Amino acid sequence: MKRLNKTKGMYALLIAVAALIGITIYGSCSADEDFWGFDEEYISTENTRAEKMDMSEYLTLSTYDFKKWTEKDYRIMEIAEDRMGVYYAESKNKYVIEAKNGQNINISDSLYNTIKSQYELTNSILSAKTNHRITRQKRSDPENTPNYNCVPIALSHMGRNAPSYATAELECNAIWSNWRTEGIPASYVGGIIRLHAQVYSYTDMNAYNETKMLENCVLLIPTDEIMYGHAVNATYYNPKAGRLHMKRIYYVDYSQDSLGKSGKIHPRTIIAIFPFVEN
Repeated sequence: MKRLNKTKGMYALLIAVAALIGITIYGSCSADEDFWGFDEEYISTENTRAEKMDMSEYLTLSTYDFKKWTEKDYRIMEIAEDRMGVYYAESKNKYVIEAKNGQNINISDSLYNTIKSQYELTNSILSAKTNHRITRQKRSDPENTPNYNCVPIALSHMGRNAPSYATAELECNAIWSNWRTEGIPASYVGGIIRLHAQVYSYTDMNAYNETKMLENCVLLIPTDEIMYGHAVNATYYNPKAGRLHMKRIYYVDYSQDSLGKSGKIHPRTIIAIFPFVEN
């Protein structure tokens, strides 16, 4: 009888241990599933996005003049862009928008088209071929030779101590005499800027933890040519806008239009940015 009771006790103990192990394994699997299965970084389909996001608020901007945008307008664009499902497809070297229109995600067509045009501008820069293949216009007009003149144009539109376009041209001549047929190598751009203003030089935006108006500082966007970037003027950055791959730098490109064209790029895609040193 004692032996039987001892056997029953050992059997009960084994059952209890097996149950405890099962609970532990189930808990571990559940934790992994929660971490990997619901990580928003991997959400990409429009249907999943619609299920996750509150789209009850209709979104539009107070103005479509990018020079008059307020903090509220920037915030609206951030929310709208998340609804649109904008992401950078590295294999294609371009930005992709999942949503096909504004109606399905409860934003105005004007807002949808504004964000779409911003990324179309960036895609056109990212896919630009080498500058030498483009026949230069005879007139020395910065609007007619955007691929060659982007650096002096960006310099002349800086928010601090901007030189005239003519002065910027002379400085480019002194540093890289072939810039009219090749552009300015990216490694030389910071040196020209520092002739006029104190700036930092960053390849990412990790230094900024607060929302920042960038005062038209110079931003270099990569092109098809490794040595040369396309210079534009950065205007705004909000590090709290979302996950790192969803953060965006707003910029204006004056090389294609004297009034400027509004664009956006994610910080991971840039060559370099030259924000002004705080006074």
